[in-house]
Amino acid sequence: MGSASHAFFIARSSLWRVNLASLEKRLLKDENDMKILVRNLARNTTEEELHRLFSAHGTLQSCNLVLDKETGESKGFAFVEMPKVGEVKVAIKALNGMDLDGNKIRVKKAEDKAEK
Repeated sequence: MGSASHAFFIARSSLWRVNLASLEKRLLKDENDMKILVRNLARNTTEEELHRLFSAHGTLQSCNLVLDKETGESKGFAFVEMPKVGEVKVAIKALNGMDLDGNKIRVKKAEDKAEK
């Protein structure tokens, strides 16, 4: 292989690695986009209620109501994960601003801690 061909191969390999890294980053970001933050929950809202509410809009991977470690009571927010981006968008659109147990809930994509 001549030096010009070798240099082209190295440049092309580097470009491929950069594109692969970019693709991996986008895929990881898409995974984070499937996590939903639900805020302004009433203190008596249960994880089971949230599960029923969100499962009406697609498949749930997880549903975690955040509880106070000392009292065991709800802190008024939760995280829901859904495996399909399309279902996440539908759930957010349908549920954001909805009245649940007397509170107008706020539903949005959860932000990655690194993005803050």
